[in-house]
Amino acid sequence: MAFLPTDIPDFFKTFSADLLKTQKEAIHSVHLVGSVLTDDYHADQSDINSIIVADDVTIELLDFITSLGGTYRSKRIAAPLLMTLQYIEQSLDVFPVEFLSFSKLHKTIHGEDILEGLEIKPSFLRLQAEREIKGKLLWLHQCYIESLRDPKLLGAKIAGSIVGYYPLFRALLFLNGSSIPKHNHEILTSFNEVTGLAHTVYDTVTKYKNREIDFNEEELFICFKEYYSATKELVGYIDDLAL
Repeated sequence: MAFLPTDIPDFFKTFSADLLKTQKEAIHSVHLVGSVLTDDYHADQSDINSIIVADDVTIELLDFITSLGGTYRSKRIAAPLLMTLQYIEQSLDVFPVEFLSFSKLHKTIHGEDILEGLEIKPSFLRLQAEREIKGKLLWLHQCYIESLRDPKLLGAKIAGSIVGYYPLFRALLFLNGSSIPKHNHEILTSFNEVTGLAHTVYDTVTKYKNREIDFNEEELFICFKEYYSATKELVGYIDDLAL
């Protein structure tokens, strides 16, 4: 276990050891990504996300990782993203938002740290960010209609959606030439300062998702209206963003 850092969840150490015990020759590198590396991680709610870079993604490798699922799914270890080096190199233009987040928030558990030096082109990043933000606006229309004003259903949809905003906040900070903080509350502070879009609703929804606050029915619908208005303003901001 000497190759493993000590400041990662014990369950993931064991998962990595089990993976590398028989598959080490097929694995280029293993990386932890996402909230588990920040103070936004909640052991009873948050999944542990990871990337496995393999020399080749074979059915045999998929079957082996699947065989570990029964043991580790209950520990909130999510199914890892499996990629090859070639896939990463050829996908930076398609998924720049995701790869920017991986680059800025990861810990290499085994092998070469290939995420640190990823080259993200601003033009590709802006295009995907615009597409994602406008997609969120359409999604908010749908989720409001689909909820039929059921506060329980609407609240669940709002809570589940906020995690998808943070990669976009990182993207917009990057496009503005700003440093990207590690923790979500720091990201929101920097985002508001850099863009001038001083909305507190993103922090409110984050706290709601983490069960730090709750809403009555009236408060929930007020929150949705603020969330929707902030997203509309975000669409306008990126439409006007010049590179």
